[in-house]
Amino acid sequence: MKSAIARNTLLASATLFCALVACATATPVETKSESDLVAAAFNKMDTNGDGQVSRTEFNAFMASRLANQRVAIEEAFKSLDSNGDKSISKSEAAANPTLEQHFADVDANHDGKISLDELVDAARAAQTADARQ
Repeated sequence: MKSAIARNTLLASATLFCALVACATATPVETKSESDLVAAAFNKMDTNGDGQVSRTEFNAFMASRLANQRVAIEEAFKSLDSNGDKSISKSEAAANPTLEQHFADVDANHDGKISLDELVDAARAAQTADARQ
């Protein structure tokens, strides 16, 4: 039971961190309705314009989206890694209250620092869990 709670805390932390990364790296855009956003996403996926999204189009869209998210996470990681040692210490994590609060959960190998791979893994775990709900 305790591991399930820790896992859910980790997923929530990663989701919140990803949201913060997305907000920090997004360019300002006009607020759109939910239906406008869904339509825009569909149109972006439907690359041949036939009004349907094939598995190939969906896979290409998701691969591109995941690559863009990886870049955003790498940029956020670099901004938090103030001493450039390719890890985020507890004191560096203090710059992001959500990450600081869930530091132990994201630090999967419990070495007292968060690597880029640990941060990416936490974000992917959160996205995978969210997709399964």
